[in-house]
Amino acid sequence: MGSVAVVFKIVPEEAGALPAILEEIKKIVPSIQKTSEEDIGFGIKALMVTIVMPDGPDAFGFEEKLNTLPGVSRAELISADRIGV
Repeated sequence: MGSVAVVFKIVPEEAGALPAILEEIKKIVPSIQKTSEEDIGFGIKALMVTIVMPDGPDAFGFEEKLNTLPGVSRAELISADRIGV
């Protein structure tokens, strides 16, 4: 079984909440590969998080976990790409 690079888009409930949300994510997944911010309007930015995880249905379960974090309005799986062979 290989690995997948999974990208999630996390929209905060309010502007300025991204640092706290990122700290909560790090408690669940200590090995985040990449993060970036994306403007979505009205001073609110979404957090784009790339995580490498084992290939399988866990990505969808992880999306549900992200949606329960404090300060998260919405989290969605944007892409999942197999890496390695």
